[in-house]
Amino acid sequence: MFLKACDNYSFLSSILLIKRIIEISCMIIPVILVLSAGISLAKIVFNPNIMSTKKDIKIISNKFIAASLVFFVPLLVNLLMALLDTTMVYDTECWSNANNEAIKVYRNNKEIEEKAEQELKESEHEEAEKIRQEIEIAREKTRVENEKKSEEELKKYKVSGGMTNGDIVYYNQQDYKTEPYSKFGTIKSHGCGPTSAAIVASTFLKPAIHDPVESVNWACSHGACFSSGTSWSGIVGYLNSLGIKSSSMYSWEDENILKLNEALTSGNSMAIILTHEPGNSCPFTNGGHYLVITGIKDGEYSIADPNSREKTKKLWPRTAFSGCGNATFYIFTKP
Repeated sequence: MFLKACDNYSFLSSILLIKRIIEISCMIIPVILVLSAGISLAKIVFNPNIMSTKKDIKIISNKFIAASLVFFVPLLVNLLMALLDTTMVYDTECWSNANNEAIKVYRNNKEIEEKAEQELKESEHEEAEKIRQEIEIAREKTRVENEKKSEEELKKYKVSGGMTNGDIVYYNQQDYKTEPYSKFGTIKSHGCGPTSAAIVASTFLKPAIHDPVESVNWACSHGACFSSGTSWSGIVGYLNSLGIKSSSMYSWEDENILKLNEALTSGNSMAIILTHEPGNSCPFTNGGHYLVITGIKDGEYSIADPNSREKTKKLWPRTAFSGCGNATFYIFTKP
């Protein structure tokens, strides 16, 4: 019993204390009893005036007997423990090991174990710290690589080229408030698409004039005019009819933007973009709107907005178009 506790020097020290208390008690108590009995016996022997009785003699005898019995208690306890250990009725390891030598051994073993455990913890801490440092180094390396990669990616977009504002023949749909747009309204209210097409046509084919009235008439006569505005088929078809080549339709995504940048820097291409999404995130419209991308300078775009002369004067980052969800564009090349 208590096998695990018997390895604990603190527990053994407590048992040893109990053993010492028993031993000391078994030495002091007999001495006290013998002295008490001796004093009582001396009074009877040396003082004839005191009459002794059988009761007094019995008390004195009992003290001597008790002293003898108490004196032998440690011996009896040790005999009992030896008997129990021999018969294996109880495990007496704790009682047997409760001595200074055993306690010293167990204390030393405990100190060795604690030292080994501490060294193990320090080793684990050092290993964990090493791993943490390796992770930090890997993260820093990845961050530097990502920054370098980002810089290289940005270089693809931070290009310059295209047509300047002086090269552009600009039309504003607000100037055509009385010109009809089929049966749905006027060029002012519905004609951003044909006006954008007229800007491209007049810029590429100047000094020939191809104004918004001409482009609207062509688009509407070919079934491309609706209450919501002009379809791509009317814009692309009109410019193709003038000999201006067009690309396929592109969405506003990185790989397509690179194609746009390459075309703009060549100096003989422009793009018409249709922004769809209403809301504050799109700076050009609260609904569908066509405008012309005319060039690029340090990664920002010059435009010809058929509905705003003020916006036409500014440069716009590519994120401005990203905010106009589902934006699509065609690239048109000068014949």
